[in-house]
Amino acid sequence: MQVSDPPRQEADSGFTLIELMVVLVILAILLAIAIPTFLGTSKSAKDRGAQQNLNLAQVDSDSVFQTNGQSFALGSTPQYASFPAFMATSLGGDQPSLGFTTSTSSSPSSISVYVSAGGNGIVLANRSSAGNCWYTIDNPRAISTTINSANKQRPYGTKTATATATTSPKAGTASAQTIYFPTAAGNYYAEVSGDTVAADCSASNPKLTGTGAKFQIAQSSFPN
Repeated sequence: MQVSDPPRQEADSGFTLIELMVVLVILAILLAIAIPTFLGTSKSAKDRGAQQNLNLAQVDSDSVFQTNGQSFALGSTPQYASFPAFMATSLGGDQPSLGFTTSTSSSPSSISVYVSAGGNGIVLANRSSAGNCWYTIDNPRAISTTINSANKQRPYGTKTATATATTSPKAGTASAQTIYFPTAAGNYYAEVSGDTVAADCSASNPKLTGTGAKFQIAQSSFPN
């Protein structure tokens, strides 16, 4: 009786080393494209969150302006130094999920507040979790420099004279540079990017520090 040989099994098929290398190269290329895109999207979302916080605060401050005889000054003229604190307290009551301070903004949940001594303007600052500082400057009327000397203080000017508004864009240097906002009537929106000094994000004392930092200001909308 003749016994036939068992059927021959075909060799297991698989990827060759070259094929695996090609797949790895493709994956590396996709990651190189996807990661920066993801990081950019995440950064934009973080910045949008800070902008939304400022927009909410500005809407509330505009309401205060209208109900307070078209003035941001909550208090009498001699109390000009307390105007920012009064406004911060008022805004905190309207937006309990946010913290309002006359100091610096160190996070998206903290908004720095400054009110001009004449009550004609308000500055709000918010530092996003992406590290950028965003500002809204709302001057329903031109900032007066004649009511009292406090009107010449930062960020609308120096203690002795009105300062020229900081040009845009402006590049930072190693040492801190002061930033001055426009005194003319209007709504302004500003951004400081690349500044790693959190204390620079202040409504009353904005600064630009670092050779990689940049200041931009625009009207009607936040600068791109």
